[in-house]
Amino acid sequence: MYRALIVCNSRFPADPGALPELQGPKADGLVLRDALTDASAGLFDRSEVRLVAEADAGEIIAAADDFFSSAEPDDTLLFYYSGHGRNRNRQLFLCAGNTRVDRLHSTAVPAATLSDVIATSFAQVKIVVLDCCHSGGFKGDDGLLDALSGAGRFLIAATSATDRAADAGMRGEPSPFTRALADGLLTRAVDRNADQVIDLDDLFTYLAQVQFDGHAPHRKFDGAGAVPIARRPAPQAEEPAAPLTRPERPGPTADDRRPRARAATSMDDVVRGETLSERHIEAFRRDLREDMAATLPEQLTSSEFLQRAGLLKDGHPTLAGVLLFGQNPTALLPAAMVRCVRFRGSRKTDPVESVDLHGTVPELIVRARDFVAKSAVLGESPSTASAYSETTYRYPMIAVREIIANAVVHRDYTEQDACVQVHVFDDRIEVISPGTWGGPAEVPDGQLRLSALEGQSQPRNFRLARLLTWVKLVESVGAGLPRSVADCQTVGSPEPVVVIRHGMITVTLFPTAAEEARDAVPPARAEAGPDRSRHLDPARIAEVGTRGFDGSGYRVTNDCVLTAAHVVRDRTELGVRFTFGREEWTGPATVAWVDEAADVAVVRFEPPSHAPVVPPARYGRITNRPAVVTVEAAGFPAYKRRQDWSGGRTVTDLAHLFGTASTLSNLRSGTLEITVNGAPSEPPDGSSPWAGMGGAPVWAEGRIVGVINAVNPLDGPGRLEAARIEHVLAGPPEHQERMAALLGLRQAERLPEVPAPEPERAAPYLDHIRDVAPATLHDRSTELAELAAFCHGDEPYVRWQGAPWAGKTALLSFFALRPPPAVDVVAFFATLRLPGHADSMAFTDTLIEQLAWLLEERVPTATLQSGARDLLRRRLLARAAARAQTAGRRLLLLVDGLDEDRGPQSGLPSIASLLPQRPDEGLRVLAAGRRTPLPHDVPAGHPLRTCRVRTLGQPSSALREISRAAFDELYAALTASPDHQDVIGLIAASRDGLTKADLARLTDQAPYQLETLLRGGVGRLLTAREGDGSAEPRFRFAHEVLRSTAVQQLGPRLMAAYEDLLAP
Repeated sequence: MYRALIVCNSRFPADPGALPELQGPKADGLVLRDALTDASAGLFDRSEVRLVAEADAGEIIAAADDFFSSAEPDDTLLFYYSGHGRNRNRQLFLCAGNTRVDRLHSTAVPAATLSDVIATSFAQVKIVVLDCCHSGGFKGDDGLLDALSGAGRFLIAATSATDRAADAGMRGEPSPFTRALADGLLTRAVDRNADQVIDLDDLFTYLAQVQFDGHAPHRKFDGAGAVPIARRPAPQAEEPAAPLTRPERPGPTADDRRPRARAATSMDDVVRGETLSERHIEAFRRDLREDMAATLPEQLTSSEFLQRAGLLKDGHPTLAGVLLFGQNPTALLPAAMVRCVRFRGSRKTDPVESVDLHGTVPELIVRARDFVAKSAVLGESPSTASAYSETTYRYPMIAVREIIANAVVHRDYTEQDACVQVHVFDDRIEVISPGTWGGPAEVPDGQLRLSALEGQSQPRNFRLARLLTWVKLVESVGAGLPRSVADCQTVGSPEPVVVIRHGMITVTLFPTAAEEARDAVPPARAEAGPDRSRHLDPARIAEVGTRGFDGSGYRVTNDCVLTAAHVVRDRTELGVRFTFGREEWTGPATVAWVDEAADVAVVRFEPPSHAPVVPPARYGRITNRPAVVTVEAAGFPAYKRRQDWSGGRTVTDLAHLFGTASTLSNLRSGTLEITVNGAPSEPPDGSSPWAGMGGAPVWAEGRIVGVINAVNPLDGPGRLEAARIEHVLAGPPEHQERMAALLGLRQAERLPEVPAPEPERAAPYLDHIRDVAPATLHDRSTELAELAAFCHGDEPYVRWQGAPWAGKTALLSFFALRPPPAVDVVAFFATLRLPGHADSMAFTDTLIEQLAWLLEERVPTATLQSGARDLLRRRLLARAAARAQTAGRRLLLLVDGLDEDRGPQSGLPSIASLLPQRPDEGLRVLAAGRRTPLPHDVPAGHPLRTCRVRTLGQPSSALREISRAAFDELYAALTASPDHQDVIGLIAASRDGLTKADLARLTDQAPYQLETLLRGGVGRLLTAREGDGSAEPRFRFAHEVLRSTAVQQLGPRLMAAYEDLLAP
C-alpha cells in the first residue's frame, strides 16, 4: 500500500524575525496530494494521504511516529516537508510553528529524531522529500548524519546541505521545487524503460534537468532508485515517425520545448553526419566465422567491408551501421541502451544495483549478459572437455544471452520512449523490450511458453540480426528461440515465459536445477508457522471445477494447476478461478494429466497478460525417519461457504490450515495423515465440512509434499489424507519426464528430504566478495600462482599496487574465493561504492565476524566500544593464526582498497595502521591499493613501509574492459550535473592537469563544493600528482583511455569551448 504524510509550515509565530512567513507551503501540500492521488498518474489513494499544516514540533514528531510505526512491510511510505530548514553544527532541523532559532534542539524537529522514527518502521521502502533550505544535509552530502543511512531509504532534497530553497513568487502558488515535483509525477518525468510506471530514478532525472534559482536538487538513495512512484499509462495513439536527427546535447532543460527526435523506420535508412568507429569494425571482423571471413577477406578496406555488408550507402552509414559500429549510438538514439537492475528478493521494492549500459549492439548484448552472470555465479564444476573447471550459474546462460540478444536486436527502434531492460531478482530474470512480437500473424496480448512462439517469430530488424550471426553473437536467424528452450532443458531450468502486453514484451527466465540443489536446505525452523508462510502465494491458490468450483488447486507453474483427479473427473467443461490483487479472474482449463490411482491431476490454462508470472513451485519428500512435521494447506472447503449479500450469490472463502503429519502413519497406503489444528464441526445434514478441499497441496518447510484427496471419517473430524508427491512422481522415465515438464520439477528423482538436516555453516562476508569478484578471470594464471606461493612462502607481508582498472580487485577477489589448499582467508575489500565499507570500523567489524566464524566462537552481541572491538580483533587474529600454524595451515589476511579508505577524513585511524606490525608465524598479510602514499598514521617501522611491492600490470585482454569501465564511469559523471561536466571537460582540455585553485577559478565553484565533487564519482576518474616543491597537486585523468573517452563524449563543440577557457 502507498501511504503519504505531508507536513507544511508557512508561518513561524515563535520567531517571525528569524523565520519569515513563506508563501509556497500554503499550496505545496495540496498540489503534491493532488499529484500523488491523480486518477491517471497517481499510485496513492486519497484516504492514505494525510496533511499536517502549521503544526508545532511535537505534533510533527507525533504524526511521523504514528505514520512510520503503523506501517506494514509491504507499504511504500512517503514523508514530505515544506517549510524553513536550519543547519546548526552540521545538523539539519525542520522548523515548526513553535520553533526559535536559538532553541532549535527543543523547538524544531531534528533530522536525527526523524531518522530514529523512520528506523522503527517495518516498511521496506521509505521515501523522504524535503523542500526546505539545507535539506541535502539530511543524509549528509559531506558525511552529515551517517546514522540516517539504511536499507530502503530514499531521500530527494530541494537543495544541498548549504543552499537555500526558493519560495513561491506570490501567494497561492507552490514553491518551484514542489511545482516541478508535481509536474514530474503527473506528466513531465519520462518513463525511460516503458514499464508504465515512473520510478524514483525517472523522477529525479527530470528534477535534475529543471533550472532552479540558486539551488539544485540532491538525492541519496540506498540502492538503485527503481521504486515506482507514479503511473504513466501507455499512449493511445502512436505519432508518425519524424526524420532521425542528432540532439546537440543530451537531456532537455526546464524550458526546452523542442520536439523529441524519433528513430528511423528502417535499418537501411541513411544517417548523415555520423562516423563509425574503426576500432569497433576491426574487432567485429576479427571475430568473423570462418565462412564469413572467407567471403569478406581481411584485404578489404573498412569502407569495402561496410559496402558489402549493406551498411554504407553513398558514403553515409545506415542506421544498422550506427547501431553496430557507431562511436556513441545513444547520442543518436537515446533509448538504444539497456538498463540493468538487480533487486533483493522477488519484488521491485528493494533495488540494490542499477546501471545504464551504452554502446554498440554487440557491446550491449555482451555487457548485459555479463551483468546477469556477475550475480548468478554458483561456483565451479569439473569439465569433461578440458583440464580446467567450468563456471556454473544459477540461470541458463545460453538462453540468457539469446533472449537479451533477441530483445536488443529485434526491439522496436521507432519507439524512443522505452529502452530494453534486464531485471535480476532472487527467483527470476525479466528481459523487457519495446514492441510487439514479430511474426506472420499478430500475437495478441497474453502469456505463453517460449516454445509456443518458435513458429511465429519473424525478425523485425533482419539486417541487424543477420550481421550478428556472422560472429556467432546470436544464433542463425530463427534459431535463437529453439536454442534457448533447449538450453533450459539441458540445465534443468523451467521453460521461459513470454508476456505480451501494451506494446511491451517481457521474457521471464527461472533458475536451473543446480540452483534447486543448492537451495535444497530448508529455511530455519524458526521461520515455520502461520506468520511465516511466504512460500504460499494467495494469487496462486485456485478454485477448480465448473460452475460450482467444488475443488481446490495451486498454480504450480505459470500455466498449470495441481489438483485432485476426482475434482476434474467426468467434466465436459472445466475452469479455474484466481484472485489477482483485488480482481477475480476466471478462465477455461483443460486436463493435462491424471493419475487415478493417486487421485491427482494437472490442468492447464492460458493466463491473462495482467496475471503475475510465477516461478515453479518447489517440492519435497517426507522423510522415512520418525518425525512429526508441521504442515499447512490452503483451499476452499464447504464449511467456508458464505452468502455474498452484495452479489446475491453463495461464495466459498479461503481456508488456510495448519497441522501436523507423522512420517510413519499410513506407510502401507503410501499417503500422509494430516491432523488439522482446530478442526471444524460436522454440519447438521451429515455432509463433510471438507468437501471442496480436495486438490489443495500440502506444504512443509516451503515445499509441496502432497495433495489432499480424501477424508476418512473413522480417523476423526480433524484428519485429512493426502497423496505423497514422491509417489505421484514414481514411474518409468517417460512418466517422470512428462510430470517434470508439467509441474516445473527440475530434479524428479532427487526431491529434497523434509525435514532436512540443519544447513552447514556458511562463511560470512562471502556474499560481498562474490558481488565484486568476476565470474571468470583471463590472463592471470601467473599472478594466481604467485599469490599461492606467497601464502606458503616465508615472506610475512607483501603489498600489491596497480593503476586504475588494472584488475587488482578482480584478481584478489577471485583468489579469495578460490584459495590454495591449506590456506584460510579472511578478507576486506574497501569500496566507496557501498556505504559503510571504506573505513577502519567496517574493517574491524568484518574481521571479527570472519575470525569468530573460523574459530567457531560466538561474536559478542553487546555493543563494544571502539577500543574493545580493536582488542577483540587482535586477539581473534592471533588465535586464528596460532590455530592455523598448529594445524599445518596458513591464515591469509587480505585487504584491498587502501586508497579508498575514508576513515582518516572523519577522525578514524586508517585501515593500514591497524594491520599487524609483528604478524604471527601462521599469518600472511597481503595489502593492496592504487599507487598512492600510505596514510600518515602508519608508523615508520611498519612492515607496509618496508615490504616488497608488487606492481600489477594490465592483462592483454583487459583493454576492452578498461574502455567499458571508462565509458560507464564517464557517462554517469557527465550526466550527474553541469558542474561535473565542467570539471571533466576542463581537465580533458588541459594536458598538464589542473589544480583545485584552477578549477575553482574556471568553474566559479567554492572550494568546499569542489572538494565534495572530487571526493565523489569524479574522483575515481582522476589522480592527483604532486607538484614541484610546495606546488599544489594537479588533477589528471587516471588513464589516457579516460581522457580520450571524455573528449569523444563531449564532442568538438564543447571541447573547443573548454579549450577557449584555458587559453591565456
